[in-house]
Amino acid sequence: MANSALGENLIFQKRFPEAEQLLLESYQNLKNSQGAQNPRTILAQNCLTGLYEVWNKPEQTEKFRNQSAQ
Repeated sequence: MANSALGENLIFQKRFPEAEQLLLESYQNLKNSQGAQNPRTILAQNCLTGLYEVWNKPEQTEKFRNQSAQ
């Protein structure tokens, strides 16, 4: 959770590569330990989607947006 919170703060600072690294790590850890449909995992996934939206990376945005449908 700490990585996710720090990642979100880095988004506000426009430090996107650093935020991405932390948010991806948090998401993968939650997905592996809690499962893809866990509310915390979904929240981490939404943080990644938000990062990619503000970073203007539409392919990555869609990738994480579509993972919830799988």
